[in-house]
Amino acid sequence: MLYRIWLTVMCFMFASVSQLSVALESPCNTRPSQGFEAHSLSATDDDAAALPQNGYYQLYIPTELPSGPAPLLVIVDDGVSALSTSDAVHLENVAEARKYIIAYPQREEVWGTGDKTADVDYIRAVVADVESNHCIDKRRIYSAASVGGGAMAARLACDAADLFAAITLSESDLLGDEGHCLHPIGAWGEGATDAPAVLSLATSTSHYDELLTTQSLDFMAASPRAASVTSSGLVEFEWLTVGNPGNAADISSGFGAVDHSFLIAKYEVTNAQYAQFLNAKAVSDPLNLYNITMSAGAGGISRSGVPGSYSYSPIPGRENKPVNWVSYYDVLRFTNWMHNGQGDGDTETGAYTLEGGMAVPLNAETVQRNADARVFLPTEDEWYKSAYHNAKGLKETDYFLYPFRSDEVTNCVPPPGGENHANCARAVTDVVDKGSYPESIGPYGTLDQGGNVWEWNVGLVAGVLPVMRGGGYYIGPDSLASSWRDQWAASGEFSFAGFRVAAPATGAPTAAANPLAKSSSGGGSFSPLSLLMVLLLLVFGCRPVSRL
Repeated sequence: MLYRIWLTVMCFMFASVSQLSVALESPCNTRPSQGFEAHSLSATDDDAAALPQNGYYQLYIPTELPSGPAPLLVIVDDGVSALSTSDAVHLENVAEARKYIIAYPQREEVWGTGDKTADVDYIRAVVADVESNHCIDKRRIYSAASVGGGAMAARLACDAADLFAAITLSESDLLGDEGHCLHPIGAWGEGATDAPAVLSLATSTSHYDELLTTQSLDFMAASPRAASVTSSGLVEFEWLTVGNPGNAADISSGFGAVDHSFLIAKYEVTNAQYAQFLNAKAVSDPLNLYNITMSAGAGGISRSGVPGSYSYSPIPGRENKPVNWVSYYDVLRFTNWMHNGQGDGDTETGAYTLEGGMAVPLNAETVQRNADARVFLPTEDEWYKSAYHNAKGLKETDYFLYPFRSDEVTNCVPPPGGENHANCARAVTDVVDKGSYPESIGPYGTLDQGGNVWEWNVGLVAGVLPVMRGGGYYIGPDSLASSWRDQWAASGEFSFAGFRVAAPATGAPTAAANPLAKSSSGGGSFSPLSLLMVLLLLVFGCRPVSRL
């Protein structure tokens, strides 16, 4: 018996140490050197066609990187021009200011930009090589064309739209036949086809006087790849834990006291996610889950077909923007659908019971969250706590005045901004992609809880009108303050109103409660409790059955 225990413990200790070693060797757990690096790629028999013998690239690592994965910017020129001293200095300044890792692949010969060119595979190999050595944000891989690189950038738009979240180039670049891949975001000629699903283009960027302009960099920062709908078509969320149960309310407002831990989505629900919901539940749309205004202006979803066969698509370039033009009841139905496992899941029962089968339910004024709700709209107290509660004791009082861990008035500026910056006061005159202000972080890790779109809460003003909080893109920074709560008719649908979802601390469907706890190498984390349980199972559960 003791031998079995000792052997089991040794095996699990070995496995745990091996797993820890793999995690520590991950690029996301190592500190890279800073400055310029030169890299060559050696072709193998399998990739000889993609990796030319003279292929290499230069890499610049800024002195300060983001706390998480870093954006990667790939510069493409004509393939033969060396990186000039002035361009090198400019790239260095960009990398330092934006915390980007910058790659500059070269071939010493003109890029092949024809259909299915091997040079696209070569640039893919460059990106893969960078990812193998550095912690790269796969949602923020960009490309920018330097002088003469327009045709190659356009070819990347055609053949590598799955890799690059945004591509910028000069309007005066000669694009050849590849320009059609950039339409309709940039009008580049006759006979253009639809743009790749998640590709965006800055149409007035010029790199001739300066390799990267402020405009193109701001454009990239506002264009992360939509990563909210999986390849299987399921909607998923990145959940954050809001702990500290039993906290006191904010004495200045009376809100924020929550007696339980819960999860809240890091981002607002996007057009891509809501379009999945519509395709599942609105082929006829008797509940008016779609508003035709979603297809214009600040909206982001188009509809085609006739009742009984409607289909919905996020508008190219707007997949990752928060959905708007949704009523309070639309939102509750979305959470019911999530609660019931998506697909053909019911919209009228689940997290909330909605009676009557009509757009405005018969029990509209008495709808309450059901006790077993698995995905739901946060109450006003839950939303308030996740936005303003001083979770880490960063100051003497229990709550912040603004939703980015600050008592200072939020600055309304275009993305990416800095700390305590947001899309408000018409800084952009439109909604921006989720996560466009990565340094403006809430006390529990949320992004965008201030500005962009107001967010529906479960709560009533004067016993009738549901609450919105957080301010929007069109209104001044005061609307982001904890003291500001707004209310609108529950059946109303507005360009400035969206939502985010919440879930119980345990039991949230489709996504892990704490994604940051996973090993960056892809393995699970070692749990001493799990080891003890398996140990007991092996020692006692696998004993031979005695026979009488």
